[in-house]
Amino acid sequence: MLFLLPSLLAVVGISPLDDGLLCTSEYVEGSRLGIVTLTVDAAYKPVSMRLMLSESPRQFSAEIHLDPERRALPGVLTGAFFGVRLARKPRLPLTMRVYADGSQRWQRRVDELWAPPQPGDPEMRPFPGHADHIGQADDGLPVTTPHALHVTLADAGGKLVGEEHFTLSDTKTSEALATVEDHLRTRKCYALPPLID
Repeated sequence: MLFLLPSLLAVVGISPLDDGLLCTSEYVEGSRLGIVTLTVDAAYKPVSMRLMLSESPRQFSAEIHLDPERRALPGVLTGAFFGVRLARKPRLPLTMRVYADGSQRWQRRVDELWAPPQPGDPEMRPFPGHADHIGQADDGLPVTTPHALHVTLADAGGKLVGEEHFTLSDTKTSEALATVEDHLRTRKCYALPPLID
């Protein structure tokens, strides 16, 4: 069973419950960490479910909401954070486009590059590129769990200055979902400790 510290819970976006429980399972696939979390009430009735993915040092994380009653993929991509590596500092502004399985769903103007520290870097060196995030798609329609996201950055002249490809499909996701289902069936879910301000 996975036990998450309150600080990590804040990072992955899981809030503690006053009277609820969590059924969780985690897995590692290469450099990717996946966490499946099912929230249930005190009577073990499913309330919400999500799949969190993160990959280091690529500055990638994503959240997928699943139907707590069905407890299976596909779900809906609700947000992602990612870094796009750049060989050199480009001339601003840039246009960022994000594609879900080849279909453009997001577009944004980038007026300033953001380079947070690289995960796990003891010297806290900045990420060599631009980090950004996406939420709801530009058309407002749900983004059913895509197999991959493709991010491009282009300058004012349309020249491509950076791109990254992020895979969301994991071979171990079905195993993690089965583990959570077993925790629900055997009532092996647990309450979170209260967060300390």
